[in-house]
Amino acid sequence: MAYTNMAVNEKTLQSKPAATADVDVRTGLEFQRKFTDGKVSPFDAVEWERRVALIGNEKGKTIFRQENVEVPKGWSQTATNIVASKYFHGKLNTPERCKQATYCDLVPLEVALPPTLKPSDEFFVSVALEWKTQTLPGVSAGGAEYTKPQDVNDLDLYVWADPAGDEPVQQSSTAAKPEKLRLFRPSKGKYSIVVLNYQGPNTGYTLRVEYRPEKIVPPFESLAPDFNPVATPPVPFVPPVEESAPPAVLPIDTSGQAETPTTAPAPPPEAKRAPLTPVVVNPDPDFTNFADDAFDQQLAAPTTDVLTEKQVKSVGPPKPASTSSLVFWLAIVPLLLAAAGGFWLSRKGSAVLKMR
Repeated sequence: MAYTNMAVNEKTLQSKPAATADVDVRTGLEFQRKFTDGKVSPFDAVEWERRVALIGNEKGKTIFRQENVEVPKGWSQTATNIVASKYFHGKLNTPERCKQATYCDLVPLEVALPPTLKPSDEFFVSVALEWKTQTLPGVSAGGAEYTKPQDVNDLDLYVWADPAGDEPVQQSSTAAKPEKLRLFRPSKGKYSIVVLNYQGPNTGYTLRVEYRPEKIVPPFESLAPDFNPVATPPVPFVPPVEESAPPAVLPIDTSGQAETPTTAPAPPPEAKRAPLTPVVVNPDPDFTNFADDAFDQQLAAPTTDVLTEKQVKSVGPPKPASTSSLVFWLAIVPLLLAAAGGFWLSRKGSAVLKMR
């Protein structure tokens, strides 16, 4: 059978010779080469250069910085900052990155424990990093200070184990100077110190590493057989001295003091109270004729209809009916009812006759 290969150019739209019935040959899609020749790598065809990706905030402080970013030469600085801050991943302070970068230095450190060191002896390894600071002067105009002087360079200090792990053993990455850290009894032996140039030009630095033994006495007794706690000299016991006679009382000079009476002064005479004048109380007119039996009668159950009495008091007696209303109800209404009944009887009688 004839087989036609699906392609996107005219060269591949050709019929191939028939194959056997048991084998189905398929080669897939084929594309023509447009921008490369197959002899030179696409990355070698672009001119590259190394830049510093730097992003600052509105206060002029650097919030992102990455040096030695290799980008095409035709890119703008904005494109470099966006790509480096968004798509470049990885830690800049690792020993592996510092071996190939120029923005940091890698200093090996090996801690050898002295043979005379006892298990109860403790020591520290302190690392201090100092550098020369370049200060950018402040800007002032018209007697007003717009910006304050600020340091334009900053270094950070990291200590990694060798081989390096996921995180540094100790780090000091602050805005203060100098950067200091302490390693408590480092027992891994080999370490790597990373000095990272975080911001500004590298004006030179001094790295100082010191070994400081310290004697630490635990607050509780140690179970180690070779532990010898520091003994404090005993305080000699001084027994108390018993006095045979009470101490003599010093004489008190009372010649210049006034004599105090030994007896209590007499109480002051009791003041006589003025007699109370009688107060005239006028009787309440509402309770002049009040009696207990009258009050009990008011509380007893009423014998008459209270609502009717209240309505009669408020509305008054009913008015007599008028002459027109009497004529309407006694004369006109009965005549209308009689006429309606006669009309109904007449209609019913005619209907009965028709049925018969």
